[in-house]
Amino acid sequence: MNRPYILGGLLTLLIACGDDSSDRDGDGFNTADGDCDDSDPSVYPGAIDHLGDDTDQNCDGLDGADEDGDGMASVGSGGTDCVDSDPYTYSGAASRDSETACMTDVDGDGFGSMDPDIRAEPGTDCDDDDAFTFVGVAAADSDTDCMTDADEDGFGSSTPADGVQEGTDCNDDDGAIRPDAEETWYDGVDQDCEGDDDFDADQDGYAGEEGGGEDCDDQDDTVSPGVTDWPGDGEDANCDGVDTYSLVDISAGTNGTACGVQPDGRVVCWGLDDYDQASPPNFDAFTQVSVGTRHACGINGSSVFCWGSDVLEQGTPLSGAKYDQVSVGEFHSCGIDNSGSLRCWGSNSVGQAPDIVLNNYAQVSSGWNHSCGRDRDGYVFCFGETGTPPHRVFRQISSGSGYTCGVTASNTIECWGEKNCNNQSDAVWCNAPSGSFKAVSAGYDHACALTSSGEIQCWGDWDTTITGAFSAVSAGLDRTCAIDTAGDAICWGYMP
Repeated sequence: MNRPYILGGLLTLLIACGDDSSDRDGDGFNTADGDCDDSDPSVYPGAIDHLGDDTDQNCDGLDGADEDGDGMASVGSGGTDCVDSDPYTYSGAASRDSETACMTDVDGDGFGSMDPDIRAEPGTDCDDDDAFTFVGVAAADSDTDCMTDADEDGFGSSTPADGVQEGTDCNDDDGAIRPDAEETWYDGVDQDCEGDDDFDADQDGYAGEEGGGEDCDDQDDTVSPGVTDWPGDGEDANCDGVDTYSLVDISAGTNGTACGVQPDGRVVCWGLDDYDQASPPNFDAFTQVSVGTRHACGINGSSVFCWGSDVLEQGTPLSGAKYDQVSVGEFHSCGIDNSGSLRCWGSNSVGQAPDIVLNNYAQVSSGWNHSCGRDRDGYVFCFGETGTPPHRVFRQISSGSGYTCGVTASNTIECWGEKNCNNQSDAVWCNAPSGSFKAVSAGYDHACALTSSGEIQCWGDWDTTITGAFSAVSAGLDRTCAIDTAGDAICWGYMP
């Protein structure tokens, strides 16, 4: 038998039957090597794949080159993949930015990287490693800024990665915590991202009693242990359990305005402040205060300071004197200087405010349209629209609206007014109470006196007795205030 002819026939038979190890087209690749057409020497892995010739020259399953396996042919092979070494970069990769532009979208959120390969177009995704970061993801914060919204509540994270715009969501891992959430107080969680103390609902600096604090009304920022408790307003503003305030002197004016001197020498005022009559200067040496209709004055050291309306110069004290006492009327004021002279300023329309009256005065009291002075012997002299004072010794006097009352040397109350009591039987000055008294205060249509036992007895429009132990009382137009023996102030009547 001729053996060579037999072997050649077998080889031809094997080739004809498709042996994977053979390279029939001589291109250096066989079927086992991935040659997808071993009959065509231009087709093999790594060959240049010309797009559009309906031939997959490089055997990658595409009609064009696709080095990165992203299913898109490279630009060099006639395709649209601008970076064929990156499977995340090709035309339409970031369809939410553009369906045709060649962009990079690593996180698969549909938005292209802002900082891609130089061959790709930049998109709007400022963090292409995070699928929750792109432009408009936090629409409740901004439709145009690139933010992170991991909890998908519409608000951007307030602590995003570098290069990402800050949002307003203080906890981007919890969709229940966001700026538009309703705050639940005292649970230790800041649901609305306001950054507030969760145990201080009114944010006045004091934790509410509900959260173990001392604020007795945690829904009202005017109520807390650190505020001034205006007496008589019906509120326990400083949470001490009572509607009082510690004062050493007090004066009730009109329209609910009142002022007092604190133990530290500062004046506090409350009530109507339309002319700044309840806005005293911040001095700390006041010893006495007096409130009128639209202004108030006080003694600070030996000087008189006034605040509020000065339309008739009722708030401009006469200069060049040191004062021991001051008293305020409707549109005028008077004081006693340290020489005992009575000095007045403001309206003098009916003679109620003489410039200087030289005498040995110990006290002055200004009413609505008159003033009265008590000399050091106890005798009283009056100016303006008022009646003639009795010629007897008084321990203390107080002028109101057209009348004056005083405590006599025998501790009784005696009053006089601009009209005779024969025709004014219902007038305040015609109905003074009997008994023993230490002090009196004349208001508008009522007066109050401090009894020798420390109670307060009022008559006129407010005919009442206030029991307790008091050291001072002041009657105004529509409100009365007093200081008890413990130094606490109370008020009653009109409160604006």
